[in-house]
Amino acid sequence: MTDAGTYVLDTGVVVGLQKSGHLGVLAKAARAVRIVLVEDVYDEVTAPRGGKRAVEAKEAKTLIDASDVKTESIPMGSPMADAYEALRAGKSSPTADVGEAASIAYAIHHPVAVFVANDRAAALRGLQELRGRTMSFHPFLRELVDSRSVTRREAEQIGKDIRKLNDWNAPEPLWWFDWALG
Repeated sequence: MTDAGTYVLDTGVVVGLQKSGHLGVLAKAARAVRIVLVEDVYDEVTAPRGGKRAVEAKEAKTLIDASDVKTESIPMGSPMADAYEALRAGKSSPTADVGEAASIAYAIHHPVAVFVANDRAAALRGLQELRGRTMSFHPFLRELVDSRSVTRREAEQIGKDIRKLNDWNAPEPLWWFDWALG
């Protein structure tokens, strides 16, 4: 594993990889870089509310638990927990954005951690709180290629497959096609 940093993934990134058939890339990447799922994200992926995606959740749990992907908790009463509560202040739903808030709170207290998100609201909040340690999905894929944990061909295929998802919110950056095909 390199000391290139820690990538803290929001739920949408993990679910996007899963829905596009590429969740295994996390297990592969975690051998080369530190991939963290905070407990709230892990729970949203492996035990979603209301029994949604039960088969996918079971598969995700098996894959993540057998991999080097790290699951991290936010200790109650800690400065991280205080940050989490502050990030959740004003939410009308007790379950809205819990993974996002927990991931950002974790990254606030881990200076090498980079928050990876695929939706605009999460990315904007990460940018505001983490002063540049926020990344969207496609730059994350490029980082995985640069760390040699994913090949360029694999990244290109992931990009193609994830684009087909109806609920995917992260368009390719302008440099993506030139880079992916380069």
